This record gives sequence, C-alpha cells and structure tokens, in this order.
Amino acid sequence: MKHIQVNDLTVRQRNRFKKEILLQDLKLTVRHGENVSIFGRKKTETEALIDCLVGMKKPISGEITIGKHTMTSLNEEEIADVRRNEIGIISARVPLIQEYSVERNLNINNLISKKQKDIQEELMPLFHYFNVENKRKEKVQHLTTAEQETVRIIRALLAKPSILMMEAPSHVDGLQKLIHYAWGRQLTFLYTTEDWERAKLAHGMLHLKDGRLYEG
Repeated sequence: MKHIQVNDLTVRQRNRFKKEILLQDLKLTVRHGENVSIFGRKKTETEALIDCLVGMKKPISGEITIGKHTMTSLNEEEIADVRRNEIGIISARVPLIQEYSVERNLNINNLISKKQKDIQEELMPLFHYFNVENKRKEKVQHLTTAEQETVRIIRALLAKPSILMMEAPSHVDGLQKLIHYAWGRQLTFLYTTEDWERAKLAHGMLHLKDGRLYEG
C-alpha cells in the first residue's frame, strides 16, 4: 500500500535576482512500513521536499498524497490535522526549549492538546530504548547534539504517528535504533541526509540532485 505518493512536484524559490527551481517534476513513492533515505547535497532542496510533504510549503504544481489525504488539496486546518495525527517530524528546525528539562519539553505537546494524560508509561520504554534514562531531569541546554536529537526523536514518537520524517540525522547510533524501531512497528520512515554512509543505512535509497530524484 502506498503511504507517501508524490507526482510531478515542482517547487520554485525566489532569490534576489530570479526564481530558482528547487524541485522539478519530482516523483516519489514510499510504501507502508518502508524506510527510505533521500541523499542530497543541497539543503535547500531536501528542506523544500520535507516542507511540501508536511504541507508547510505550497508547490507550483504536482500532487502529494499522505495515506488517504491529498495534501495539495487540503486547507491549512486540514493539513495541520494530518500533521498532528499522522506525521512525526524530527528536525532541528522544530526546536526544543533549551531552558526546560527533557521531560518538560516532552510534556509540552500534551499540555497544549489539553489531554492532560500521564505520559510516563509511554516515556519510560522510549527513554530505555534510546538509552537516555539518566537525562530525564536535565535541561536541554546541557545535552550533547546527539542527545538533543534523541529527545526530538522521542517527541515525535510520543504522538504515535504512522509516518516519520527526519531531516539530516547527525547521530548514527540513534538513526540505526530509529530504523530498527520503525521497521519493527511497521512505521513508514523517510529521512534526508547529506551523508552517504547514513543514507545507505535505509532499506531503500534515493538521490536528490538538481531538483530530481534518482534511484540509488
């Protein structure tokens, strides 16, 4: 079953002098439960693709389908609902609050949603799996880059998404653990990277170059 489907996606970006094509007639298919990497040297291209997939950027043309939802046909409220309920986004562009503890950061979405549920039973297995039990009470600003990335991973998983999207993973061990976690639970996992070795860890790999996707 196709979980992510992109057809003929074209995205342009205006700079000071002209409109630059970031993505051109791009096609992408990721099936349910697959994990796929997209290797690309240009951050502007990989970020544009993720932004389009999660509905944060409007393409000039093309169609994006996430599960049963045609994202390019939805309004902003509907797109936000899909993001909130079906997509886990792991990105340094979605910041943690540095002055808060790890647990407080992870509780923020719970407080915003007003569900007021106790998430400790869900947190502890994730802390254990990603080996950060001893960091629960620490302020984020005292964590290493790898540990902060792990907190962002846990934050995304707490929402129980069916699709995970990750930008530029910096920690190989954490990425391997996440690939294993997603595969074991049949979560669809798509990540972008500028690092060839990290790209090869996925079960499927695509190369984004000059706005187009190529196999391998």
